[in-house]
Amino acid sequence: MEGELSCENPEVTNLDLETDDVSDGSNMSSPEHDSNSNEYGSEHDAGSYTAEEDTVVIRDMADIKKISVENFHLTDISKYEFASLDVAYKFYCWFAKMSGFSVRKGHVIRNRERHVLQQTFLCSREGFRHSQGLNPEERQRQQKNITRCGCMAKCRVHIDIRSRRWYVTVFEFEHNHELLNGTMCGFLPAYRKMAQGDIDEIERNRTAGIRPYQVYGSMANASGGFHKVGFVKKDLYNQVGKQRKEVYSDTCRAVREIEADFQSNYGEPVLQTSMRSIEKSAAKQFTKEIFLLFRSILKNAVLLRITGSVELSTGYIFNVSKYCGDGSEWYVTFCEEPIDFKCSCLRMESLGLPCDHILATMLYLDFDQLPECLVLPRWSKYAKDSIRDTYASGSLYWDAQPAARFSAIVQMCKVAAELVFNDLEEYNHIVDILGGEIRRLKIKRNDQSGHQSGELSPVLQTGIEEVDILNPDVVRTKGCGAMPNGTPSNHRSHRSCGVCRVVGHNKRSCPHVHTTPLGGDTQYSASESRHYYDDSYEFVDQSVSEMLY
Repeated sequence: MEGELSCENPEVTNLDLETDDVSDGSNMSSPEHDSNSNEYGSEHDAGSYTAEEDTVVIRDMADIKKISVENFHLTDISKYEFASLDVAYKFYCWFAKMSGFSVRKGHVIRNRERHVLQQTFLCSREGFRHSQGLNPEERQRQQKNITRCGCMAKCRVHIDIRSRRWYVTVFEFEHNHELLNGTMCGFLPAYRKMAQGDIDEIERNRTAGIRPYQVYGSMANASGGFHKVGFVKKDLYNQVGKQRKEVYSDTCRAVREIEADFQSNYGEPVLQTSMRSIEKSAAKQFTKEIFLLFRSILKNAVLLRITGSVELSTGYIFNVSKYCGDGSEWYVTFCEEPIDFKCSCLRMESLGLPCDHILATMLYLDFDQLPECLVLPRWSKYAKDSIRDTYASGSLYWDAQPAARFSAIVQMCKVAAELVFNDLEEYNHIVDILGGEIRRLKIKRNDQSGHQSGELSPVLQTGIEEVDILNPDVVRTKGCGAMPNGTPSNHRSHRSCGVCRVVGHNKRSCPHVHTTPLGGDTQYSASESRHYYDDSYEFVDQSVSEMLY
């Protein structure tokens, strides 16, 4: 039997209400979804619930857990008010878990401003399964059990306009299906969630070589039963498969990196352009992938020509344009000591590769070698040399030795576990030793982290210098405006007076301005005029300097 809790309030009667269906079963036919407006008529006019002296306000999950579900009746729910819609939803989910069913969200009623006024929470077995695809002859997989049975159990909450709290208007207790007991309720999909700590533990056990079913049994042992783990074995296997894919992708990237280094250092590429000296110089410095990109840019350089130049004290500025182009020009700055190139297109700064304008200028200046200023360390074949020097007796890659050490420690712990898990005395002895070592290492790590308070960082303590081979900084070439880092949206410049440059008034209300009694033109004294002219000139000169430099 459906219970309604309502009392009239004229403030809510004239609200313009809209309904949205946010149920997760959009493909299910349901009496709740097909209900007409007459079912909501009394609730629309219900308004806010008149609170009595025994009204209890539920603010968080701690207040929810204080409620006793035993002998829960309609009169009990009538005295509860919720601080927010989310708290009301958590309350019904908690009540459903204690009772043996799960919850999903149903109809939403909003006002003109799209604010939620009413929300319905339904039993997860509300509605019916769609008839499409039920024919066994059209299916290749075994059909799943029918879980939708048209259950009418629900909870509907409405907002009190005055107190901004939520109260229950409809609460249906009766279900047309059997409720699950506490052991089975934990296996419902709504209550199966894997915490980050569980994911980390699964990863550690998988790395140590422990099988997934053994991990699941260990978690059930620690939590007090399989129904208290929080997820089923299928969820664990899915997580293990996801972790294996991540490891496989990391391995594939490492293999590709090794193969790319081999291709870059073994043999020489076939020269394809007429600028063989520059092409050969680039092949000796760039990796194979970067050299192929450079060669395509070098081929485009022959389509450009130098149209003019300006001599400076330290070098030249060359005008570069396309052959039979549309008149567009680029400006390349060349410095002789030390050799340096800069182009107005800024592709070198953004991509890290010399643009075709710089290469055209190099051809004009008869360069036969690629200057070092145009080869970033991260694109060269020798980017890892400084790192290889720190691992002279080991792998060429800096992450291989830590991974090998981690694998060795895990293997030793696995062997120790196989030897002592049947002997309680040896097990306790090994646990005491490992516990003491773990505490000692944690204290050591905390002491080493004190470099933030003035001590040297681990990099400086070991004497290993950090090598910057990461991605270069991205330089915006368009739309950056006067401030490359962007202007905060909440920043507003304050307007100042055009006469005295003081913030707070304008030139019409400036105390330094004198006007004629009849409202004539503004007049300044000789000293004030000179002062205004000097300030204005200084301001304009500063603005021009900022624009140029």
